[in-house]
This record gives sequence, structure tokens and C-alpha cells, in this order.
Amino acid sequence: MPSHIRNKCGNATVAMICLAWTPSAVVQDVFVPKSAGLFKIDFRITDSIIDKDLAVTVNYHNDGRFTGGVPFDLPIAGVHAKAADTIVPALGIEYFITDHISIEPIFGGTKQKTRTFVDSLIFVSPSPAINASNFNVVNSVFAYSAIVPIKYHFRPDARFSPYIGAGMAYYWFANEASSSGQSLSVLDTWGYVAQFGFDYALHGNWSINLDVKQMFVENEAVVTDPFGGATTSTTKPDSLIISAGFGYRF
Repeated sequence: MPSHIRNKCGNATVAMICLAWTPSAVVQDVFVPKSAGLFKIDFRITDSIIDKDLAVTVNYHNDGRFTGGVPFDLPIAGVHAKAADTIVPALGIEYFITDHISIEPIFGGTKQKTRTFVDSLIFVSPSPAINASNFNVVNSVFAYSAIVPIKYHFRPDARFSPYIGAGMAYYWFANEASSSGQSLSVLDTWGYVAQFGFDYALHGNWSINLDVKQMFVENEAVVTDPFGGATTSTTKPDSLIISAGFGYRF
């Protein structure tokens, strides 16, 4: 075989051997960076941390059934609420508008329980028929949320990429129930969110994520009784949501 052919064959063989024996560390260093047009799906486990003692603004409205047809409204002071922290799954679908800017709708849901109680020292009732025992109840509801922040990503082409964000949130509720036996309705509501976190790219399309969100939301619940009365309760849970999970980029 001519020497120039042997040299070409030898060079090709060496190249193939070099590719075959590429150090695994080099291969593992390959990851998909953040870039315009990229989609990312994140599956997270979230812990929603709520203030253990929430002040509740309560107003009692009666249609006037017992006051000669004259409706009236009376505030009720001294009501508080306690809500347990909840750990639930959440799904995020993120789209990169530019290398640095993305939008991520996040969906989640859980069953929540809230216990209301009164401070007997400051409890004020508009009627002897409304006493402290009316507010020592446990309310439960299925709560669903859609959070849509706009995010700014630092170092989008790096393996470690932090971000900040802000946006809107929408909450809706179902299967409300109260241990008082009265009709309970929790109204759908809008809120705001501020967040920060980071993505850490693993091999290929996979990444891990840590995220912190501060929610700003006001919840309103209405309890109706058979005597023409409706008690409206308003709280501001403003929960802190901490999430961690895995993401896939494509």
C-alpha cells in the first residue's frame, strides 16, 4: 500500500481512537444553555409557608329579615385564623423570549385547612346570636393556582444561572366545607408574586432548580346562614413558597 494512503489510514484510525477514548468528563460537560426560543419544563416540590396567626377582617351583613326589611352591616373584631403549611407538587412550563427573558406559567393545587378562632378579650359581636363559638371552626377547601412570572436570567449560557422575576397569580377554589355546617364560599382572587432562584445545568437537557416566591394575595370567604345573614371574612396570607425540582430543556 502506498505510503500516502497508509498515512491517511493511520491518521483516520488515530482520530477514531481519540474520539472513542474522549474522557468522560469532557462528554459530561455538554449541556443545553438558555437561549431564545427554548422551552423548559420544571417539576417541583413546593412548600407554602404561611403566617401562623392571620388577622381576619370580618363583616356581618343581614338582609333585614329581623329589622323591618332594613339591611345592615356590622364589623366583627377579634377574629384570627391559623393555616397549616402545605407541601405539594407543581408544574412549570417556561419559554425563553430572549436569551435573558422568559415567561413561566406554573400550576399547582392542594387541599387546605384553616382554623378560625377569636380573641375573647376583644371579640365584638353585633348580636347575641353571634358569639365566639361561631368562629371556632375548621374550614377546608381545594385551592388551585396559576402563577405567571416574567423572569430575567443572569448568565444564560453558564451552567449556574440565577434569575429574578415578578408577575401575576390567579387562585380558584372548590369543594368548600365548614365544620359549622353553614354554607361556605371562597371567592376566586388575583394576586402578585416576586421571586428569585437559580438553575444548575446537568448533563444534556437536564437541570435542577431552586426557587423562592413571595406571594401577595387577599382571600375572601363568605359564610351564609338561614337567617338572612352573610359573614364575609378577608385575610392576607402572603405566603412564602420555596420550591426545588428538576427541569428538562428542549
